[in-house]
Amino acid sequence: MKRIFAFILAACMLLPLVGCGTTTTTTETTAETGSGNVVQDVMDGIHAATAIAEGEEYDFESHLPLVKEGEDNKLTIGLVTSASTTDYYDNDFTHWAEEVTGIEFDFVQFPGSASDAATQLSLMMAAGEKLPDIILRFTKITQTQGAEFGKDGYFMDLSPYFQNPELNYYRKWKMEMLKPYFDETTYDDLQLRQIDTETGAMYAYPYLSNAPEDRPKFHVSINKGWLETVGMEAPTDVESLRAVLEAFRDNDPNGNGIKDEMPMVGRNTASYTGLIPWLVNAFVFWHNTYHFNVTDGKLWTPYNTDEYRQALIYINDLKNDGLITEQVWTMDNTELKSLQNPDDGVYMVGVIPANRYATISTDGTAMQDFVELRPLADATGKGGYGPLTNYLMEYNTFITADCENPELAFKFLDFFCSPECAVRNRWGKFEQDWAFSDGTKLGNLGGTAMYKCLTDDPQTYPNNITWHNYAGMDSVLFSQKEVDISDPNAYTTARYYRDLDSIRYHEEAGQPEEVYYFGIFEGDESVENDDLTADLDAYIDKSRDEFCAGIMDPRDDAQWQKYLDNLDSLDYDRWVELNQIAYDRYKSVS
Repeated sequence: MKRIFAFILAACMLLPLVGCGTTTTTTETTAETGSGNVVQDVMDGIHAATAIAEGEEYDFESHLPLVKEGEDNKLTIGLVTSASTTDYYDNDFTHWAEEVTGIEFDFVQFPGSASDAATQLSLMMAAGEKLPDIILRFTKITQTQGAEFGKDGYFMDLSPYFQNPELNYYRKWKMEMLKPYFDETTYDDLQLRQIDTETGAMYAYPYLSNAPEDRPKFHVSINKGWLETVGMEAPTDVESLRAVLEAFRDNDPNGNGIKDEMPMVGRNTASYTGLIPWLVNAFVFWHNTYHFNVTDGKLWTPYNTDEYRQALIYINDLKNDGLITEQVWTMDNTELKSLQNPDDGVYMVGVIPANRYATISTDGTAMQDFVELRPLADATGKGGYGPLTNYLMEYNTFITADCENPELAFKFLDFFCSPECAVRNRWGKFEQDWAFSDGTKLGNLGGTAMYKCLTDDPQTYPNNITWHNYAGMDSVLFSQKEVDISDPNAYTTARYYRDLDSIRYHEEAGQPEEVYYFGIFEGDESVENDDLTADLDAYIDKSRDEFCAGIMDPRDDAQWQKYLDNLDSLDYDRWVELNQIAYDRYKSVS
């Protein structure tokens, strides 16, 4: 294992810093919050626990097994059942993890969707049922809910464990390896987001991940064959987009002699397949995950601006002229995928957003037939941006109050941070499903490939190879695989280039100097904010759909004013105020 990690570490240092960056520039916690120094104290403890002593070297076996002879070695893990995992007990990753840790695992499987699992867990709490020792990545338990469950006594306060050097062995080394991709500020942000400012409690074991190809919010592509047919270039602004869409509508680019083309289609605001945010960002910066914009430290939202209204008028005009299909507001992922993988090979669509890892079939040619579009250029003086998602920071893994051996549970979550664990949980069994590359091949994000797949990617089909569930700390840059780009027509080669195009286009478009990703809420503020966000989000989404589709007229001053008045009635000002307080508090300790 020492040789394996040495190879991984050396290979990681060769990888380019693709798409990396953070929204803050300082790395030291300098201010008090809450009633005293509690945040500072906890952060100091975390820093001390994850410090690497001079001359210390990583040794995977040094803290293994996690269970000493004669100790209780059982842990129960509650997880959302993955349709891709056929068996959790007779499972390659389970067998390996049990062998090296000495733990015997039992699983409580929560079937259905992530939302179903969160509901089922809440019902177990309400009924007083015994909970699993570990709740592993329940993604529909929000950060606020997890903290509330902790305060109510269902989840353990893990802050003492995070400050214990003996319990953070693998975590500190994983952080060391990922320093080129997660700087200290990002790592501190991960902790700051969940520390209770009054008590210092930390109820979740956070998950930190960096996937550079997932950071661009827009994966919008255009049919390059259709462009050649109409003799036009890929559009870069709202005017050239309209011109291209009109040509697609009027000139039979699919060549079937029927006016059946759909110039532009997509989903509304879904991740990576959302069309509306791509259009709106030509007029005003709108990060449809985080809601708020920041100028000179002051928060505001795009939803009540004149530029946002101009965007709605533009989209409504496209709809009225048959340039964007009304299916945008009803389309699901299955329909979107079918449009990019037509049975007869005749495309019906010209411009379409695509999740390159979920909506394009490997046995078709859409990956090669479409090319990425740039974020549209500024149309108003406040737009022209390419929003990026923040590094993925989740707070949905917990050790429950029913766990009889919480130290072992924490050690296992720390083990989940080990490089060896991350690779095996991603790619499967060493020298069966994957092996190391020879260090000369190009990886799928532009760096030197670290791995090569010996079988099909285990994340793409049902199997009993992995849990299909990540935790701890991770980076796609850590788990690159070899990609053969000798065949320019290969699916993976085309995906590789489209990934890099998307990353580059978003970086070139850029974001505002200051971006709001999160704040620190105290007391009941987070609950109040969640309630306000739910109500305002639902109303803003509904109104935007109605303005774009023409159910309401965005040109009508009376209808626009009614929309603004309704925002006020839903406590819009209080929503902004709460988040301003939380943002100011975060900035004071970041």
